[in-house]
Amino acid sequence: MRSWVVVLFSVVVLAGSAFGQDSPSAPTSTPAAPVSLPIDLQPDAAGAVPPERMREFLLRAEEKDLENDKRQRDYTYIERQEEQKLDVHGEVKKT
Repeated sequence: MRSWVVVLFSVVVLAGSAFGQDSPSAPTSTPAAPVSLPIDLQPDAAGAVPPERMREFLLRAEEKDLENDKRQRDYTYIERQEEQKLDVHGEVKKT
């Protein structure tokens, strides 16, 4: 039962990465990390994925999780509030 859960989880993760964005729509300010090749998680004839492949998969997931945490901590944005006063014709009178 547990091996099916692991296989199902792996298929969902790989499918998500396969159908993800092909290329970013706008350049980002941080350099992109090198693209890693997908891990082959095909089960053998008995339906089990070799432990070394699962280990590699979980290590890579842990690395990506740490990378995402760092990006989240380093993320900043600028919030701006602007108030405009309009005249009777809807034109900006005062900012």
